[in-house]
Amino acid sequence: MTLLLWALGVLALGVLLPLVWQRTWPRAHVLGTGTAIGGAILGALASVDMLRSSSRVQYFFRDFPALGPWSIRLDAVAGVFLLVAFVVAGASAVFAYGYLRAPSRSRLALWLWPCFNLMVAAIVVALIANSVLLFLLAWETLTIASFLLVIMEHEKLESRKAAWLYLLASHASTAFLIAFFALHRGGQNLLSLPGAAPWWLLMLPLLGFGIKAGVVPLHVWLPEAHPAAPSHVSAVMSGSMVSVGIYGIFRILTSTQPSVALGTVVILAGAMTAGAGAIQAMSARRIKRLLAY
Repeated sequence: MTLLLWALGVLALGVLLPLVWQRTWPRAHVLGTGTAIGGAILGALASVDMLRSSSRVQYFFRDFPALGPWSIRLDAVAGVFLLVAFVVAGASAVFAYGYLRAPSRSRLALWLWPCFNLMVAAIVVALIANSVLLFLLAWETLTIASFLLVIMEHEKLESRKAAWLYLLASHASTAFLIAFFALHRGGQNLLSLPGAAPWWLLMLPLLGFGIKAGVVPLHVWLPEAHPAAPSHVSAVMSGSMVSVGIYGIFRILTSTQPSVALGTVVILAGAMTAGAGAIQAMSARRIKRLLAY
């Protein structure tokens, strides 16, 4: 837990320090890169500790009036997704150090690193959040940070179109999740929703998380947004952010009592997504669009 908090603290510094030294972009670039890599290393070590421990640990924070307690939960499932997120983020940050040193991209370093570190931190909080409100705050922070990264090169029409399409899809995802939590009324803990839920209600989180995961036919934003983002951001979106949607589907289905029919729907959706992605990847001419599919 301590290592994970340190990792989040370092990522938080990576949001603030590049903004403080924004007038000297080389220093901002070094600070942004160093905090991203440092946070990724600490987070990866924390994830390994979580995988080595077979116990589930839950931490409660302050109980806010009318909002309920904020809590996080650490277990092996979260550890797997966290390890992937930190490894991908760290490798992407190493690549970005050289990528952003080019004169044509140097101006991006001033704002890219704060958004990049914020996106990684939001992914981490979304993966460990146990309270519904904390999860939704992390989910929306992830949406805003990734939107700003996709639209970073806003002078390109392609980037602007892709960013607004992604923002629209992401807010639709949030709306489905809010509707589910409001209608389920099963408590404020995301990972321990009590009792069974009707199939039509469970379709709401499947749609919400499915949009973020790029499940066919909800994937329309993905092949547009990923190629429009800077290369290392596209890597994090493909390797980490999309997996948060998969994680959400897994958590919801294991914390409720879904029917066999709903499980069949999930399997068919996964098969359709894999098949459609493979077919569309074969016809893609740009490498980033191919990797998105």
